[in-house]
Amino acid sequence: MVRRGADPTCSIGDCLAAALANPLLGAFVGFVLSAVPAWWFRLRWFWMPLMLVLGFATLFTWPWLIWGGILLTAATPLLTAWLARTRTEGVPQRPSLRRRR
Repeated sequence: MVRRGADPTCSIGDCLAAALANPLLGAFVGFVLSAVPAWWFRLRWFWMPLMLVLGFATLFTWPWLIWGGILLTAATPLLTAWLARTRTEGVPQRPSLRRRR
């Protein structure tokens, strides 16, 4: 039985594309794509607000900007993890060149 108002000719691909163009769903996908890598790489807590802002800022944009925001949001923790590899925290330091007295 087809619901009133539903389009019985809508293919699965068309329905999926229409759902993914929904800004709220796009923001949710952006949040998930940013939160999962952030949890996996155990990033610092102050990156989470930035990723949340990037994910939910897509609520008020056009669909092509939504996907750009999703990609940017998902790339943020990966870029942060790459940059974090260059930090020296927890890495043994070379001995000081100054002689100990």
